[in-house]
Amino acid sequence: MDKRKGKYTNRHPTHSRFTHCPVCHSRAIGSVGRNHYYCADCCCEFNGKQDLKIYALDRDGVSQRIVI
Repeated sequence: MDKRKGKYTNRHPTHSRFTHCPVCHSRAIGSVGRNHYYCADCCCEFNGKQDLKIYALDRDGVSQRIVI
């Protein structure tokens, strides 16, 4: 919290960088780690650092990278 000028500013926002899934464009995404997200509709994981990396999850729970 920043008390300068009597205004509340959140230095650590709780919202993620992504608002939509880059694969299916669904809004059903959640954060599973730092800069690591999961889409519940298409069952893919992705991270959003400098380059976007997308991983597809199998029924076994094994992730395989999707090259775009």
